[in-house]
Order: sequence, then C-alpha cells, then structure tokens
Amino acid sequence: MLVELGIADRDGTGNARFGLEENVGLVPVTVTPVSGGGFFTWLTAARVPELGAAVPSKEILAEILGIAADDILEDERDRPCAYSAGLPFLFVPLRDRSVLQRVVLDLARWRETIAHSWAKDVYVFCHEGAGEVDIRARMFAPAAGITEDPATGSAAAALAGYLWRRKGSGGRWIVAQGVEMGRPSILHIEAQEEDGILRTVRVGGSAVRVSHGTLNLGVP
Repeated sequence: MLVELGIADRDGTGNARFGLEENVGLVPVTVTPVSGGGFFTWLTAARVPELGAAVPSKEILAEILGIAADDILEDERDRPCAYSAGLPFLFVPLRDRSVLQRVVLDLARWRETIAHSWAKDVYVFCHEGAGEVDIRARMFAPAAGITEDPATGSAAAALAGYLWRRKGSGGRWIVAQGVEMGRPSILHIEAQEEDGILRTVRVGGSAVRVSHGTLNLGVP
C-alpha cells in the first residue's frame, strides 16, 4: 500500500526500499512489482532467531494438541523447541500432513502447562516431501486472542532458526499456512550465514489489494 500510494519511493528498476520501525527494531523492507499485478516483499528480521528455554515433553504437547505422542517428531534432526526472532514461538514438528489436520488445541491443557511460559504461542508443522512447498504449518496464539492465524511472519522468521539448525547451513524454504482454516497463504523464508553463523533472516511473500475504502472525517 505504501508503494501504491507513492509514500515509499521507487528506484529506477521499480523497486522500493524502506524501513519499518517495530518493537523489535528496524525492519528493512524491499518491495518488487510482480508481472500481472501485485508485489513481492522481503522483510529482513531485526533480530537473528535465538533458541529459547526447554519445552514440555512430547507427551504433554500431545495432550495440548489432541494427538498421539508418537505423532510428534523427536530425533537427531527434529524435536519440539522454542525460538524467537523478537516474539517467542513453541515449534512442534509433526509426522505428516494428516496429523497436522487433526490438531485441535485443548485450551484447558494449554492454560495448565504453557500459558505462562516463555513461548506460549504454538506453531505446529510438518515437512512436505514433494512439490514447491517445503513446510505446511498452523499457528495458535490463545494468549493474544488468536484462535488460529493464516499467516504469521514473526513465526516464519523464528522458524528460520529451527530450519537452519536442522539443515546445518543457510537456505530457502516455502511455507504454506492457513490451509486448514480455509485461508491459505504462502510465506518464503531465507536464512543467510557467514562462517557457520546465522547472520540474516528474511521473510517474503506476495500481496494484492482485494478491497479499499474511504473514511470521511466530517463535522456533524
């Protein structure tokens, strides 16, 4: 919208670059026009993801999510853990898409276990074995009054820390979120490293305007 309205200036190639001042710090933004309409935007996380405190056992997590403990991955590559790039999330890797679809957050059990923990927002996901999408995900944030979120940029930024550790190097991933709630979204994640250290994380995606309105401020 800032680009469409001309508030953010474009350069000679049509791209716009500016920064957004958020609670976590300055977020550099790059907006590129897409053929056929709309824009693709990259946002660079103000903070590199950090690994948080220990999380509940997969047995407790299974009770919170309404699934079996064996549906949760826990091995040398994948395991439940908490990461934050400014906002903490509890990441829970699941066996496959069928498990992801069955997840129903038990609010009573959530309140009893993690409602007051460092990472109280729950991000469940599974690895996709084929196609363009690498990760299928769902995010629940009861503490913020969010039953389920169709697209969570702050979680995607933190997820980059998890995926970077899992891969052992930088990379790019595509995440599909919101499918189960009927509001599908696609998020792109990029983790850049230098000398074996994660240095930069970017989250990107496309957007088009679907509606507009006018606010009239008149004197009655």
